[in-house]
Amino acid sequence: MPIGRTVSGLMYWYSKMLYNAGLVHGSYFNVGGVSPKEVGSMNVLERVDKPENVAANLDLIRSHIGAYQMIRVGLVGEDKTVVITDRDSPLIIGGVIAETDSVIVDNVDHEAFFHAVADFISLILYEPRLKIAALVHCTWRHINTLPQRTITEMLSLGCEVKNLCAAFAPSIGPCCYHFPTKEVEQHTDPFWQPYLIEDLLNGQTAIDIRKLSLDSLLCAGVPFNNIDHSRLCNACLHGLLPSNYLDGEKAGRFATVIMTI
Repeated sequence: MPIGRTVSGLMYWYSKMLYNAGLVHGSYFNVGGVSPKEVGSMNVLERVDKPENVAANLDLIRSHIGAYQMIRVGLVGEDKTVVITDRDSPLIIGGVIAETDSVIVDNVDHEAFFHAVADFISLILYEPRLKIAALVHCTWRHINTLPQRTITEMLSLGCEVKNLCAAFAPSIGPCCYHFPTKEVEQHTDPFWQPYLIEDLLNGQTAIDIRKLSLDSLLCAGVPFNNIDHSRLCNACLHGLLPSNYLDGEKAGRFATVIMTI
């Protein structure tokens, strides 16, 4: 997977497919920022850091991509999407879009929208013909519904599913995302069954959230060849990327960003 470096020393993942389609985007590793090591130098979560550190890190990203401002997408576990058509949208309050995990950006150029994530997938969608992009956080609560809901909304704006490009930013993989089998059996819904990988020898079951997200896109009609996986596991890269699964409440967050131009 492509890894970029900036003159100022930042390091970031990007999708070559989305890059070639013209979408500015990326996920930023803990390299070149100002936050303390325990939360990761490019942390963007104020709860575990000084606000001035988070602001400085976001400004490093803003400067790198040439954005007017960095707008945070709330991540509150809501199974809904919002559409932003103007940089002065009333949905943007103090640089934050609250009460949603999914945002569709309809030709609001040079405004950067980002998730602050640690394990679950930030899904990036882009329709290059219309320059409409979306950023979707695929969590436990709506990993099987929100991607399709977002795509349906994009289609209502004139997008064609055959033209959609999709990429999965770094996230936790089944290599690391596992729990005691009995616990998984007690707390997972039936639809998760095809995405559970049981280790009989160790009494653990891994959960493949990436495969579930991929199937959700395919069910919505996105062509397989238009889907790009980073295949980077943030837990395997612990240190370069934070992990809430490994570090719990003290974990920092990394930024996954989209911007149309």
